[in-house]
Amino acid sequence: MKNLLIIAVAIIAIAIVGSYFSQKQATKKAQDASAKIEAMNDRINAELNKDMEDMSGASTYSEDMDLSGVHIMADGSVMLGDGTTISDATVNSAGMIVLPDGTEVKPMMDMR
Repeated sequence: MKNLLIIAVAIIAIAIVGSYFSQKQATKKAQDASAKIEAMNDRINAELNKDMEDMSGASTYSEDMDLSGVHIMADGSVMLGDGTTISDATVNSAGMIVLPDGTEVKPMMDMR
């Protein structure tokens, strides 16, 4: 009877230890899967952002652009009269558009 009790306790101990290691492995697998999903989401978001930029008509400044209708959009971006956004132009605190070469241009309109 005493031997049966020792065997039962040993079986229960083995089950508890096995359960612990199973949980530890499951946690590790879940963490690995979560990291993979996060990396995949980052890649997808980067691709989507690039696609959105490509579709938005955003462009970097070039000297041959017609600045006659240049204006500041509500979000602070700089847009030409033809709807092309100049992605590398900024707006300074005086409300002037600053081109990448440092040239300041007075906007036709400021919609902020």
